Amino acid sequence: LIPLGLLMGMGKDAPDPDSELLPKGITVYNKTGDIGIAYADAALIQLPDGQRAVAAFMVKGPFNDPRSAELIRAMAGAVAKTLVKSQ
Repeated sequence: LIPLGLLMGMGKDAPDPDSELLPKGITVYNKTGDIGIAYADAALIQLPDGQRAVAAFMVKGPFNDPRSAELIRAMAGAVAKTLVKSQ
């Protein structure tokens, strides 16, 4: 969820976000999980200039509601605007 959200925050979209982020020097190690009523994603993000960031999002919502995943992607997109503004 976070890698695609970061990519979307940069104004791009791809079925494989890593294929778009890696050439820009952005590496994202993430783990996504859900238990039906809650979705979560955490990531270690390394930027081309060597800076690192940690992002974690947890969303509670209706059982298996796709809006929970969309919200995490949207929050990651907002983070991308700050993290990669100069990339």
